[in-house]
Amino acid sequence: MPTTRSIMDAEVRTMEAKLLPTGTTDDELLHPAYWLVLALPWPGGDVAEGVLAIAPGMIPREPRDVLGDDAFQILAMADRYAKGSRKSVIFFSELTRALTRAGKTWAEHGIDWESGLDELERGGFPGLYLAISERAYMVICNSAARPTQTFERDRDLVRASIAGKLGEDWPPFMRGVIDAADTRLTG
Repeated sequence: MPTTRSIMDAEVRTMEAKLLPTGTTDDELLHPAYWLVLALPWPGGDVAEGVLAIAPGMIPREPRDVLGDDAFQILAMADRYAKGSRKSVIFFSELTRALTRAGKTWAEHGIDWESGLDELERGGFPGLYLAISERAYMVICNSAARPTQTFERDRDLVRASIAGKLGEDWPPFMRGVIDAADTRLTG
């Protein structure tokens, strides 16, 4: 049964995505360094499953053919961005904003961002789908190069809500995955 919490009109409920085992430690699985939040097409309504939170550190990068180049480049940029910030939740739109501020685009880097995001969503990697309000969705998707202070405050509130929800729901979700994998291995 999904759980719900409301902060700044941002309801967050979790649903499980398929997983691909990785070779990381239990602690890394339960407490990733950061999550990358990807906006999905908005299905309509006041509250809907509008984003997917993935843990980039759990997505294997070697051998190099595990990921397509577009998804690999998106994760590489997310890793660089996360190292430069102290945020546990990074929105994909923030990566786009960083490129825009540098006068660049995904295409100029040879990255088909839509294809890369599709692979990250459908690749069977660790992730939680989140139901959010339409207002929170608009905040998450905004990649304006020069946002207002009010917008930045709203973004921080949405980020805090999502970070809190992931902090609560990710460890038990991953513990279940680890236990299920252990059961399969031991028979």
